[in-house]
Amino acid sequence: MDFSTIKNQMEAKDGTGYKHIREICADVRLVFKNAMKYNDEKSDVHVMAKTLLAKFEEKWLQLLPKVTEEETRREEEEAEAQLALQVAQEAAQAKMARDLSNELYEVDVILEELREMVLKRCRLHPPK
Repeated sequence: MDFSTIKNQMEAKDGTGYKHIREICADVRLVFKNAMKYNDEKSDVHVMAKTLLAKFEEKWLQLLPKVTEEETRREEEEAEAQLALQVAQEAAQAKMARDLSNELYEVDVILEELREMVLKRCRLHPPK
């Protein structure tokens, strides 16, 4: 992992990029940890990676409340959207049920009229 890969993932428009800021945070940590892992403790790269990781963690802790707040807001929006969708689906189902009930009532009325006609004809023309 390196910073150019992180940047490309952040700028990706094809849906392959980061979905959440915590993914970016994890990759930034990985860059610094890899720099420390693959470089001697006394090397400038290791020392700078360690220093920058500490600074990054400090800044991340300052940003974390805003991240948490945004996550909560998004979860609430998603829940509201889900509820609105459910209400719309229930309303559509209720309308279909009313329409079906009305059609069944009309069929019932027609069947009753037909029954009355059949009974009337049977009385007028009894079987011989």
